[in-house]
Amino acid sequence: VTLNRYLEITHAAREGVRWAALRAPISEVETKAKDAAPGIDWTQEATITVAGVPVGGATDANQGNPVTVTITYDNSDMGLLAGFDIFLPTTISSSATQRVE
Repeated sequence: VTLNRYLEITHAAREGVRWAALRAPISEVETKAKDAAPGIDWTQEATITVAGVPVGGATDANQGNPVTVTITYDNSDMGLLAGFDIFLPTTISSSATQRVE
């Protein structure tokens, strides 16, 4: 389950940064990222951070500059891996960076 969550938030970060690089407003970037990861419970402790562009979206002044989308997800419900003495990470995170077009 943890690996699946990581793959989903990685895909969501990539999708979000793609829209941020295309100058979408941050609210739309967040929606696109969430839509790209339907298996993630977004009501749980999950955060989407967009860095490098204004809230309204990138402008001509941001063209060529990097924008980064980071998604952090609370994975604490996984706890100890059954049958092994291995604790899974309590927080998983993934980031994607792209240049503003």
